[in-house]
Amino acid sequence: MGKDFKSLVTRCIYVGKMNDNAKKLKIATEELKDLGSNVMKRVKICEEQQQMKRLDKVQSWLRQADTVIKEAEEYFLMSSSSSSSGLISSSHKMEKKICKKLKEVQEVKSRGMFEVVAESIGGIGGGGGGGLTVKDSDEQTIGLEAVSGLVWRCLTMDNTGIIGLYGVEGVGKTTVLTQVNNRLLQQKANGFDFVLWVFVSKNLNLEKIQDTIREKIGFLDRTWTSKSEEEKAAKIFEILSKRRFALFLDDVWEKVDLGKGL
Repeated sequence: MGKDFKSLVTRCIYVGKMNDNAKKLKIATEELKDLGSNVMKRVKICEEQQQMKRLDKVQSWLRQADTVIKEAEEYFLMSSSSSSSGLISSSHKMEKKICKKLKEVQEVKSRGMFEVVAESIGGIGGGGGGGLTVKDSDEQTIGLEAVSGLVWRCLTMDNTGIIGLYGVEGVGKTTVLTQVNNRLLQQKANGFDFVLWVFVSKNLNLEKIQDTIREKIGFLDRTWTSKSEEEKAAKIFEILSKRRFALFLDDVWEKVDLGKGL
């Protein structure tokens, strides 16, 4: 009886660890899928709209990501089968395999944060038909221009509501916003009544954002300072809801609810 009980406890421990790691593997795999989808979208934009060629390292990563995702999904099925088998050795082996695959998925995911995914095509400077490889600052500029072009196209669509740019510090989010903002300001017939730029910063101050918007739309009211955040939000909404506008929020670290209280 004691031996059977000890065996049962041991199996429960292995199965518990396996299930926990299986959940972690599933989450990591979904994150890798999303990252792969994002990279592929960027590649297609560069290839179809910028006439560029995807980098070899990006193509290699996409293949590897696809392979490891398929292998991880097979492990999900295998872990379910192992959990119901009742064999300690089977659960222990499966738990070790899942741990190994989890590390592999995380490693592949860590290498997928590409600043640049494509290079220019042409015979410039080479003479051998191998094409031109753009590096360093030129490579980054081309990548940012592709993103800027995508944002511009989305911005000029009638059904566009909110566009979000995210990424680690220094990848060029502000540069892209600046390019689009300047392009809007330079084109008088852009269809927008207001083009507004607000620097948010890490320390979110909703009232400061409201005050900046109020100044830019030319709303002069002596009672403004005595209004609550909700009243200010309502007044801004009243004005902007009747106009077409582009509001650029730079350096956002958390959710900005401009409609708070409405």
